[in-house]
Amino acid sequence: MAWLHHPGIQNDEALFASAIFHPVWGEYSIRGAPVMLMSYLGALKGWLYFPLFQVWPPSALSIRLPVLLAGALAVWLFYRLLLRIGGSRAALAGAALLATDTSFLLTARCDWGPVALQHVFLIGGMLLLLRFAQTGERRWAAAGSFLFGLACWDKALFLWLLSGLCAAALLVFPRKVLALAGPRVLALALLCFVLGALPLVIYNLDSSGPFLPTLRGNASPDFTALGPKALFVLSTLDGSALFGYLVPFDSDSARRPETPWERACVRLSDLSGHPRRSLLGLAFLASLALWPQVRRKPAGRAALFALVALLAAWLQMAATRNAGGGAHHTVLLWPLPHMVMALVGTELAGRWPRTGRTVLVIALLLVVSGNLLLTNHCYAQWIRHGSTLTWTDAIYPLSDYLKTVRAGNIFVLDWGMLDSLRLLNRGRLNLFVGTEAFAGETMTEQDARLAHAMARPENLFLSHVEGSRFSPEPVQRLEAWAVREGYVKRVERIVQDRNRRPVFEVFRLETQRRSRAPNASPSSRGS
Repeated sequence: MAWLHHPGIQNDEALFASAIFHPVWGEYSIRGAPVMLMSYLGALKGWLYFPLFQVWPPSALSIRLPVLLAGALAVWLFYRLLLRIGGSRAALAGAALLATDTSFLLTARCDWGPVALQHVFLIGGMLLLLRFAQTGERRWAAAGSFLFGLACWDKALFLWLLSGLCAAALLVFPRKVLALAGPRVLALALLCFVLGALPLVIYNLDSSGPFLPTLRGNASPDFTALGPKALFVLSTLDGSALFGYLVPFDSDSARRPETPWERACVRLSDLSGHPRRSLLGLAFLASLALWPQVRRKPAGRAALFALVALLAAWLQMAATRNAGGGAHHTVLLWPLPHMVMALVGTELAGRWPRTGRTVLVIALLLVVSGNLLLTNHCYAQWIRHGSTLTWTDAIYPLSDYLKTVRAGNIFVLDWGMLDSLRLLNRGRLNLFVGTEAFAGETMTEQDARLAHAMARPENLFLSHVEGSRFSPEPVQRLEAWAVREGYVKRVERIVQDRNRRPVFEVFRLETQRRSRAPNASPSSRGS
């Protein structure tokens, strides 16, 4: 919870608000209620936050504290799962590894995947199905299947994990699976799974296309980057994948820490040598190398189950176009790597009651300490160097400014702000995507009419400043069109981040006769 307002609210982090606040939007709705935001992303998170925002207005605290609690719940569920598989030592070791994993902490805290609910549903479903396997009570199979269904509605990419778990169960425990999976159990599990995933099922069955829209839009194979994506799993484990995207590198605009807590955090980062990776990746590789030593033990078979599930899920992720190359994708595989490390490590330690336990404790302390120092360094980077452009904290002053300015419609010309502003302002701004009229190199008559309607003096335009735009072409085309049509670009506000770097540009278009300085050129007005 330290400095929960760092970094700024990112656009994908705020995407769930499109199911709650104006302008309400979704890929598919039932009786006006959005249930699918995209072909693979459900509106479950928006449904859960809707009653919360009625009593607790959107802010960094109300947005991030619930998913942070979901991450804490995932750690507790993981402890309970390992307790049933490998005993208290494995449970404590696994929980310590997961609870201090920087990638797990920060991706769940900012939840731009989203990933927080995915962890809860994955671990909770595994725990419930394990209870079914150990007790034979069908209610646990029903409950676990329902959680897996909810996970698929929340994010259909969970099918990677689900198919991986099924493959692992059949390959590692075939006799147990065949003994438990009778017709009645399978029918009950399928029914509960469909109930959990019902909005996703309805959306796909209601499609008029030749294929299910979820598969049609997301099943594009690509085998060209398997090697780099495999290395990315390790960089996500050791936390280095976060730098340059979620966590900034060093910059020329560093600010001094202000509060005692900030100074302590920065000082600890300096003393620890500004680490950019932890030992977790090496610990996982060591567990893979040592697994053959415990393969015949129950813990070894459980670790093999986690490895097979991990490999099967990752292969599907890595072989999909535009997937597996970001921390928010790779971390969906969590906590399967931690399960392998905990089970292999504690099983080996048990072979040598004295020295083994000492070595395990020392190794665990080293890895956990490295995780904590890395997380502290991430906070120190936010304190000193602010946020990256994608996660800019300038979104807060921009949101505050738009609450005070008079505007008809507000047209957003670049990615990275619309959903964040919709969420922080509870849908009270008339936000619209402003790139449609300027999407192509040539304008149609319809585009021209739309552009003139947008250029009314009461309307505002939002963009990143020049040199920081994700898609500079629409703004460039708008400015060129404005010159041809006799409009002047008048900048209302340049919004800076906490490190006083210009990030956002707010401007209007005015005709020459309305401009305060008729002789000023559009380029000088926008400078």
